[in-house]
Amino acid sequence: MQSLIPLLSSLLLFTVVVTGHGFVESVKVGGSDYSGFMPFTDPWLDPVPVRVIRPIPDDGPVTLEDATTNKIICGNLVPTSAGIHAPIEPGEEVTFKWSRWPFEHKGPIVTSMARCGDNSCDGYDATGAVWMKIHQRGFINPDGLGNWWGTDELRANDLRWTVKIPDDLVPGAYLLRTEITAMHMPQAPQFYPSCTQLLVRGNGKAFARQQDLFAMTEIYKNADASINPNIWSPLPGYTIAGPDVATFVTEGAADPEDLPTNESTMPALTATPAATGTSRGPTQTDQAVIAKKRAKACRPKKKTGLTPGVSKRHITHEKRWSWLGL
Repeated sequence: MQSLIPLLSSLLLFTVVVTGHGFVESVKVGGSDYSGFMPFTDPWLDPVPVRVIRPIPDDGPVTLEDATTNKIICGNLVPTSAGIHAPIEPGEEVTFKWSRWPFEHKGPIVTSMARCGDNSCDGYDATGAVWMKIHQRGFINPDGLGNWWGTDELRANDLRWTVKIPDDLVPGAYLLRTEITAMHMPQAPQFYPSCTQLLVRGNGKAFARQQDLFAMTEIYKNADASINPNIWSPLPGYTIAGPDVATFVTEGAADPEDLPTNESTMPALTATPAATGTSRGPTQTDQAVIAKKRAKACRPKKKTGLTPGVSKRHITHEKRWSWLGL
């Protein structure tokens, strides 16, 4: 019986690895729950639901070679809009609920905000130095647990991640972006961004300092080996890419009116219970598209000397099977 334990452990590891990636499936904003965009069901609903989270093509990652393009901002090369905004007051909390997260996809979790303007984030591309970090959690070692990251805390908290909107924040429409960096493969980081549209209410006066603002497309522009070290070897520490968490002040802050904003003068549509619509169900063609998208996330884009159609990740899976003698 004891001889079966290593076999069962290895099978469990393999099962977790191949279950796929994850995305933010729902969000709680100021105590109210909202569904996220569901990339494998929403496109086939009639009508397509309007969500507070911007659409993504699938649950695959943004790779390092795309990390200097607009795709790193909210997961799409072409900016998309959520259509509605979740209202919130300064100082309230937002909780992201992820659909799943493989345990070996360890890495930091960073949450940032960008002010779109007074009214709406629809159509806003959030390029340029408009972002400010409000929370980050990277490599940690509570009670000597060792290789413990923000993602381990996420898994320990039932895939929920909570951040607080800065106190006394200037009102307006904001993109709230959370990102997981999966670092299970050295020098091949995978980024999983998600953007929620918020409407911050109140009469706040606080904003980030000018030196705290950054462009999302610049974070990984000159990335070196330190961005994704071998996390399976002992690490003395890890520095999260980009600036530190912003300091929000009422005096000496950047002027929100000087930043690029959404030119829309239309009032923001605040979120209400979304219509679920009627699913027509994915056709065989739809299913083929889904399978192709999922496979693309595991396919190397550069020549690697691998057999065509076989990725490094797939070879890793095969190695795990070979260790079992299968």
